Amino acid sequence: MKTAKTSLPDSDTVCRLLMALAPPYDVMAWLMVETAARVHDVQALRIGDLRPESRVLKLPGECGVRDVVLSEGLADALNRFREDLLRPAFAWLERENRRNAKRGPGRFAAQRFFPAWLLDGNGTDDPDVPISTEDATVAWRAAAKSVGYYGPIHSNTLRLFAAKARWEQGSSIQELHDMLGHRDLMTTLLLVQSLDERGLRFAGAPSHSDGIAHAA
Repeated sequence: MKTAKTSLPDSDTVCRLLMALAPPYDVMAWLMVETAARVHDVQALRIGDLRPESRVLKLPGECGVRDVVLSEGLADALNRFREDLLRPAFAWLERENRRNAKRGPGRFAAQRFFPAWLLDGNGTDDPDVPISTEDATVAWRAAAKSVGYYGPIHSNTLRLFAAKARWEQGSSIQELHDMLGHRDLMTTLLLVQSLDERGLRFAGAPSHSDGIAHAA
């Protein structure tokens, strides 16, 4: 049986990648590295999901919402993003909607944390459309290349990097299961069994490796 390998960036590369990214992709990536969230979980975040006074983030997932205590640095970065960029942007959007007799975006806390309309050339003024997986992945790949990393970067590469880092730091299977939010403990076990010092190793046809890495 053939073995397919999906490499993962090392800690130094990930640190340099995060520093090379511009908002909002930097905080999105930081969230995935620290919490091992799926890109879809990050896309689903609402502004009110962050409680900066306690550094608690209500993180959506396939098993429901879970409370995650963020590092002080990440909590501060998310709060600055919310107050310095999102709040003025939504205030502007509400004024424009009132001027054009459109329905406003509603309560600030109920809005998407990462709306696509913030991006140049996004093609939408709907505040409920999140930044796409494709746009985020393109930004992460460009940042990786800018720091000299040419390995594969998929939508959940940073999530898998986080899982590998926690496993190497001594986290238990149950702790990884809780962090990754897998519905089934067996999914976590299979993921851990696939980890090696250079990335992810999957038994099976190479054509399936990206799909497994993406889904995990």
